[in-house]
Amino acid sequence: MDSPHSSRFFDSSDSSPSYRVVTGVAEREGVEPESLEPPLYAVIDPEALDSVIEGAGSDDVTLSFSYAGYAVSVDGDGSVTIDR
Repeated sequence: MDSPHSSRFFDSSDSSPSYRVVTGVAEREGVEPESLEPPLYAVIDPEALDSVIEGAGSDDVTLSFSYAGYAVSVDGDGSVTIDR
């Protein structure tokens, strides 16, 4: 099991970057994604996040923000890092 301070990395699969952020934080919290507070859209525009990351095509771009008590970074290659 991960420690509360560990990072999680998610590969760039068929899911969108915003979906990987929400599911990753929900997994860390041990809750369903729908029950996260605040919802992701209250912190960052999910469509804009997806558009920037999916359009980047490389790891030259990184978007970082705080969400639900976590420091989240999303790289242009689609990887998501979630730190407590």
